[in-house]
Amino acid sequence: MKVGVISDTHGNIGGFLDAFDLLRTEHEVAKLFFLGHDYKDMDRVIEIKRALRAAKRKDEDPTDFVSDLYDVLAKQEGLHSVKTRDKLEDTEWLKKHTIRVPGDDEDEALFGDEINDKEFELVGGRIVCAVHNPKTLSKEDIASATIIIYGHSHLYQVDKAGSRFFCNPGHLMADVDQGRKPTYGVLDMGESPRFQVFDLDGNVVLDKPLELETKRKFSAS
Repeated sequence: MKVGVISDTHGNIGGFLDAFDLLRTEHEVAKLFFLGHDYKDMDRVIEIKRALRAAKRKDEDPTDFVSDLYDVLAKQEGLHSVKTRDKLEDTEWLKKHTIRVPGDDEDEALFGDEINDKEFELVGGRIVCAVHNPKTLSKEDIASATIIIYGHSHLYQVDKAGSRFFCNPGHLMADVDQGRKPTYGVLDMGESPRFQVFDLDGNVVLDKPLELETKRKFSAS
């Protein structure tokens, strides 16, 4: 099972769209984790895809339409690419298969009674904890998970602490930040678990095997 991991878009809707398209077409992920900052960027992506679908029904040029709409919503110029964007207008997939958490200083985290600042999900038989800032996790949170995926630092990396892995996909800001280009992550929980980080051209910039402990087997006898 593969899941995508995106963090720290900070209003870069074009980067979100590019990463989403690559995750769906090239990596064929089953779920998407969006780790916030900005929490509402996903809602803006859904707006774009809904509008794109409407434009296609009217036989408008999707490339020009998305570029114009992106400029309005994100207030930035240019897109990384639009080669697959006209094929991926499925907003229901985003709403159904995305798990997202807000940054610890976003309004959603401070005032949203129904929005959790961390989420736990079963992925490939392992508990994954998704959080924006790992410093907000309690000892009990960490003890409950095998893999913690997080953002906040804008630096892609994988670290091991005891039997647990901490994985960061880097940032998806429009420009180079912390000396690194925009990137996204893929957590592969197949036969050889690993966490990979890719740039928006699809190049691997980090490939780290996750040496997970063998699951315990229980017997009723």
